[in-house]
Amino acid sequence: MKREPQNVLAFDQIDFGRQSVADIVYHALLDAIYEGVLAPGEHLNEAEYVERWGISRTPIREAVQRLKHIGLVVSSPNRYTRIVEIDAEQTRQALTAWLALYDALLVEVHGKVPAAKLRVMRKHSADAAKAAKRLDAVSTARHNFDFFNELNSVSTNVYLRDALDSVIHVIRLGSVWLPQWVDVAALGEVQAQIVMGLEAGDLTQARTAVRQAYLTVLTAAEQ
Repeated sequence: MKREPQNVLAFDQIDFGRQSVADIVYHALLDAIYEGVLAPGEHLNEAEYVERWGISRTPIREAVQRLKHIGLVVSSPNRYTRIVEIDAEQTRQALTAWLALYDALLVEVHGKVPAAKLRVMRKHSADAAKAAKRLDAVSTARHNFDFFNELNSVSTNVYLRDALDSVIHVIRLGSVWLPQWVDVAALGEVQAQIVMGLEAGDLTQARTAVRQAYLTVLTAAEQ
């Protein structure tokens, strides 16, 4: 049975810190989309969320607008807002765009990646492998997403970061619905090569490994 989205947020239990209400709503909806609480094609009812969560419509609209910006929700001509349905062909197209963008990211950041970031990347790769053994497609996709997304914060090119953020969200959602599982073992091997290349300042090794990662995911999208 599908869980109800109101369970995602409990504002009386949240320590806001530096987060705005819109940030919390955005991340809650994002998690709900990736976890299947909000399924592809499902409508987002802002008025319903206002009533359920006891907040104004403004932060909900802001969160939904951010989801539109990264390509995970769309507005239909009848003005309904719904979760996008990403098929294998759209995933392939997003992968092609990602390869070019990530290559540009590697060119910019190689030799500048802190050792702490590389350790975090290794952990994400290991966690993806563990999730795959549990046959947990959502967690596997999340950890692989986090692995590749880790380098974004090293870039000082805001346009590159923004473009990568959008395309990798589409890939993450699309990868959950691919015809077959991505070869996680092969992807883990190339992730290790990426980290080794960055660690050694070997741009060629890192770029070659990223292309292999692209081909590994593309193979699953072409079945």
